[in-house]
Amino acid sequence: SLSVGICNHIKEPITTLKNLLKSTKFFSVLALWVTNKKKGFWRISHGQAPFYFFSRYDLDKILASLNVGSLFFSEFIHDKDSSQMKSYVGISEEQLEETGCYHIVFSKVKDCKFVNNLNKLA
Repeated sequence: SLSVGICNHIKEPITTLKNLLKSTKFFSVLALWVTNKKKGFWRISHGQAPFYFFSRYDLDKILASLNVGSLFFSEFIHDKDSSQMKSYVGISEEQLEETGCYHIVFSKVKDCKFVNNLNKLA
């Protein structure tokens, strides 16, 4: 499966991501916007769309509930270093230091050469 940020816009982002990963047969490739805060939070984009930033706790909790699979990341892009800098309403540059996008691979396959070269997230 492939998801480019869509889980961040859904009304129930944690449940949606959990269901996406649960239904994965082998791999999912995702772009997820995250925060380094302990709790995830909502922001509004300039397009007036709600936008959820997943926390590491959110990702760990989802993975633990599945009892199968691992999360790996190939890249992390800080929002301050991206085209997203002015995409949110009421978010300061300081807060942008706490957010960014992980390019993630979720794998239910053990000992795969491709994912073994990535950084394990959880």
